[in-house]
Amino acid sequence: MTDRTDNSLNATQNVTQRTALFDELATYFDQRVSATHLDKRLRIEERRNQKFSKPIPWWKQLKSVRFLFRLFLHLTLLRGRGQRNALDLKVEHYEFDQPRAAKAAKPEVQHLRILHLSDFHINAHPDYARVLAERLKDIEADLTLFTGDLRARSFGSNAPALAALESIAEMIPNLGGHCYAALGNHDSITLVPHLEQLGFQCLINESVEFDINNIPIVLSGVDDPSDYRCDDLSACLPDHLQDESARTYLAPRLAILMAHSPELIASAAARGYDIYLTGHLHGGQICWPSGRPIRYKLDLPWEYCSGGWRKNNLQGYTSRGSGTTIVDARFNCPPEVTILTFSANKN
Repeated sequence: MTDRTDNSLNATQNVTQRTALFDELATYFDQRVSATHLDKRLRIEERRNQKFSKPIPWWKQLKSVRFLFRLFLHLTLLRGRGQRNALDLKVEHYEFDQPRAAKAAKPEVQHLRILHLSDFHINAHPDYARVLAERLKDIEADLTLFTGDLRARSFGSNAPALAALESIAEMIPNLGGHCYAALGNHDSITLVPHLEQLGFQCLINESVEFDINNIPIVLSGVDDPSDYRCDDLSACLPDHLQDESARTYLAPRLAILMAHSPELIASAAARGYDIYLTGHLHGGQICWPSGRPIRYKLDLPWEYCSGGWRKNNLQGYTSRGSGTTIVDARFNCPPEVTILTFSANKN
């Protein structure tokens, strides 16, 4: 009887807290995010916080992927090397082809340099923020895009991750200008006001339009499609345009989609997006010497796990990310920040 009373009391407190948080965020977003979406997001976050914050019995920990990976690395004396690999952050360069014409001529893209950031998990290791700052300090870009996962954990406080991000904020190109972010499966929607105050404009099933170097750009960002499944591509464009109308609308613009994970490739291609930027998979993080991931959970060919790819007229890039998850180690899969440019020649 006592347990039921306590649970009932906790449930009442949770509802009260969620309602207060809903009201606060609804005021902040001022109709940018629908009440239905916000309520769904907060309910999922509440369930995740309750689930993952509970202590895990030791016998269950012994069967976890985290424990087994760490045990393997200790037994093989590879833990130290894996941790050093995780701090060997690369600046990768990738070149897209010129976007292909659809129903109207696509603009030729020249002199556009995009910095793609993803999967910081910035408070997972005390040196991640420092190494990231060192790599970013000399990078110049016209547009900076972050495809989610700021925090190390997918539940709990935002404070450690925000403190780490604030410590290196001045190194991030375009902060407060053409600097945009999409939420990942480790990100609470309560991060948005803090990120936007810092200089990231968050796109939650939204789009913005602007010109850079005389190139008309429409940039869309969706909420996390992997764990939260809160993405809504149709909500990104005016009047919730469906595929054919969306293709017509996007045709005279360079259309870029940010999504934390690659699940939406087919839908993005059908709607006429030119570029799809994503992360989430860490390139596998621990891979065979061939680069193929040892562990890979996605209903897509593994080639979509890392680097550049194409789906019909859609070009994409999946970042290996800057941080780590599950274990703080990498093998045959270095962390990255990515500079994306466009070829000078037309198709």
